[in-house]
Amino acid sequence: MEMKNIRTDRATAIVTYMGEEMTFKYRPGAITPKTYMKLNEVKDPEELGEFFETLIVSWDLTQNGDPLEVTRDNIAELPMGLIRAMSQEVLQAVPQREEGKE
Repeated sequence: MEMKNIRTDRATAIVTYMGEEMTFKYRPGAITPKTYMKLNEVKDPEELGEFFETLIVSWDLTQNGDPLEVTRDNIAELPMGLIRAMSQEVLQAVPQREEGKE
Protein backbone atom coordinates (compact mmCIF):
# COMPACT_ATOMS: atom_id res chain seq x y z
CA MET A 1 0.00 0.00 0.00
CA GLU A 2 1.38 3.37 -1.03
CA MET A 3 0.87 6.31 1.35
CA LYS A 4 0.29 8.72 -1.55
CA ASN A 5 -2.69 6.58 -2.61
CA ILE A 6 -4.20 6.95 0.84
CA ARG A 7 -3.72 10.71 0.74
CA THR A 8 -5.20 11.13 -2.74
CA ASP A 9 -8.17 8.79 -2.28
CA ARG A 10 -11.58 10.43 -2.77
CA ALA A 11 -15.04 9.36 -1.64
CA THR A 12 -18.50 10.75 -2.29
CA ALA A 13 -21.19 11.25 0.32
CA ILE A 14 -24.76 12.52 0.25
CA VAL A 15 -26.48 14.13 3.23
CA THR A 16 -29.99 15.43 3.67
CA TYR A 17 -30.46 18.74 5.44
CA MET A 18 -33.71 20.70 5.64
CA GLY A 19 -35.30 18.28 3.20
CA GLU A 20 -32.66 18.78 0.48
CA GLU A 21 -29.76 16.59 -0.55
CA MET A 22 -26.20 17.82 -0.70
CA THR A 23 -23.46 15.80 -2.37
CA PHE A 24 -19.82 16.29 -1.43
CA LYS A 25 -16.49 14.67 -2.17
CA TYR A 26 -13.94 14.28 0.59
CA ARG A 27 -10.53 12.84 1.42
CA PRO A 28 -10.98 9.79 3.69
CA GLY A 29 -7.22 9.74 4.31
CA ALA A 30 -7.45 13.16 5.98
CA ILE A 31 -9.17 11.53 8.95
CA THR A 32 -6.36 10.27 11.14
CA PRO A 33 -6.34 9.60 14.88
CA LYS A 34 -4.63 12.96 15.33
CA THR A 35 -7.19 14.93 13.28
CA TYR A 36 -10.08 12.99 14.83
CA MET A 37 -8.94 13.90 18.35
CA LYS A 38 -8.33 17.49 17.32
CA LEU A 39 -11.80 17.73 15.80
CA ASN A 40 -13.33 16.67 19.11
CA GLU A 41 -11.47 19.51 20.88
CA VAL A 42 -12.26 22.33 18.43
CA LYS A 43 -13.55 25.45 20.15
CA ASP A 44 -13.03 27.98 17.36
CA PRO A 45 -15.06 28.12 14.09
CA GLU A 46 -11.82 28.95 12.23
CA GLU A 47 -10.26 25.67 13.37
CA LEU A 48 -13.34 23.75 12.31
CA GLY A 49 -13.26 25.52 8.94
CA GLU A 50 -9.58 24.73 8.54
CA PHE A 51 -10.15 21.02 9.20
CA PHE A 52 -13.11 20.77 6.82
CA GLU A 53 -11.22 22.70 4.16
CA THR A 54 -8.57 19.94 4.15
CA LEU A 55 -11.23 17.22 4.24
CA ILE A 56 -13.80 18.43 1.67
CA VAL A 57 -12.74 18.37 -1.98
CA SER A 58 -15.96 19.71 -3.50
CA TRP A 59 -19.67 20.07 -2.87
CA ASP A 60 -22.78 21.08 -4.76
CA LEU A 61 -23.70 23.98 -2.46
CA THR A 62 -24.74 27.16 -4.22
CA GLN A 63 -25.51 30.72 -3.20
CA ASN A 64 -28.00 32.59 -5.37
CA GLY A 65 -27.52 29.85 -7.96
CA ASP A 66 -23.73 30.24 -8.11
CA PRO A 67 -21.40 27.47 -6.88
CA LEU A 68 -20.12 28.15 -3.36
CA GLU A 69 -16.38 27.57 -3.08
CA VAL A 70 -15.07 25.24 -0.37
CA THR A 71 -13.19 27.68 1.89
CA ARG A 72 -12.75 27.84 5.65
CA ASP A 73 -14.78 31.07 5.71
CA ASN A 74 -17.70 29.48 3.85
CA ILE A 75 -17.48 26.37 6.03
CA ALA A 76 -17.52 28.52 9.18
CA GLU A 77 -20.84 30.00 7.99
CA LEU A 78 -22.58 26.64 7.52
CA PRO A 79 -25.25 25.67 10.05
CA MET A 80 -23.99 23.22 12.68
CA GLY A 81 -26.75 20.79 11.69
CA LEU A 82 -25.25 20.52 8.20
CA ILE A 83 -21.70 20.21 9.58
CA ARG A 84 -22.91 17.48 11.94
CA ALA A 85 -24.64 15.59 9.10
CA MET A 86 -21.49 15.78 6.97
CA SER A 87 -19.30 14.67 9.88
CA GLN A 88 -21.52 11.71 10.70
CA GLU A 89 -21.60 10.58 7.09
CA VAL A 90 -17.82 10.75 6.78
CA LEU A 91 -17.10 9.06 10.10
CA GLN A 92 -19.61 6.25 9.43
CA ALA A 93 -17.88 5.51 6.12
CA VAL A 94 -14.36 5.26 7.55
CA PRO A 95 -14.56 1.71 9.00
CA GLN A 96 -16.26 0.41 5.85
CA ARG A 97 -13.53 1.79 3.63
CA GLU A 98 -10.80 0.32 5.85
CA GLU A 99 -12.47 -3.10 5.66
CA GLY A 100 -12.78 -2.84 1.88
CA LYS A 101 -16.56 -2.75 1.89
CA GLU A 102 -16.93 0.28 -0.37
